[in-house]
Amino acid sequence: GDVTPEGGVQTAVDVVDAVIRASTEKDIEGMVLMGPDRLDEPMPEYPMGFYVSEKMAEFESQVQVDSYARRGLLFNPPAHSQVLSFMLLNPATFVERVAVTLPAGEQSVLTFTLVVGEEVVPQFRSVGVRNRWVLKSISGEPASTECPEGAHRRHPPKQVVEAQLWALQEEDVGKVYTFASPANKGAIGSATDFAAMLQTPSYRGLLGHTAFELFRDVQISPTRFMQLVGVTSKGGELLIYAWALGLQAESGPCEGCWMTDSVQPISASPPFTDWDKFSSDNY
Repeated sequence: GDVTPEGGVQTAVDVVDAVIRASTEKDIEGMVLMGPDRLDEPMPEYPMGFYVSEKMAEFESQVQVDSYARRGLLFNPPAHSQVLSFMLLNPATFVERVAVTLPAGEQSVLTFTLVVGEEVVPQFRSVGVRNRWVLKSISGEPASTECPEGAHRRHPPKQVVEAQLWALQEEDVGKVYTFASPANKGAIGSATDFAAMLQTPSYRGLLGHTAFELFRDVQISPTRFMQLVGVTSKGGELLIYAWALGLQAESGPCEGCWMTDSVQPISASPPFTDWDKFSSDNY
């Protein structure tokens, strides 16, 4: 028989709307109730109040979220959102894409995936079971696929990392330096000092590298992001680096921009030989 919940696509759209509304109202409990482990509880009424860390952990334990979703829903409720598209992939799977702009200006697209779960409902002298849409995962991507030329509020942190990696591959040291945070520049010195640092044994494998791969990323807090990167040097060495980025708070041209605070070699010497250990599934 048909497993699609009563109301079909519209009820799925309502769930996504409720999740975004709960985020906007800082109502993590309301988001938790959309997950698969809380089917025995009624849909929430709004507003409900703000539940912090333990509720956030409960939400992430049952709904797959990446750093975009963590940043754009759990840490920083969107300032603006717009539905781009939605589709019923099959009777039991629904996908909706939503463009979001965060308060600092970052722009991304979140993809919500819903599946059908069974909900126990009371009936006269018994209980029954009915199907209900539940949230399975939320993942994100940049709103624009163009490689950034410089720091800007709209660019997500992962896009900044990619821009620096492409610039390093092209040995465009000046462009790499433009994405360094003011604190990073203060610690390193001038662009000439930065270029000299890239010639040291720990970093020279980055210049002119032939390939890179983004491994696991972590949204540590609303203003801190870390990305693990694998690089293949000119000489064929496999190198691992950890990019740390911060959301700039000081007033000025960099305010609200994600910029690189540091890049730390994890296995620059001796070169690493096993990519699989650092894959998203294993690290």
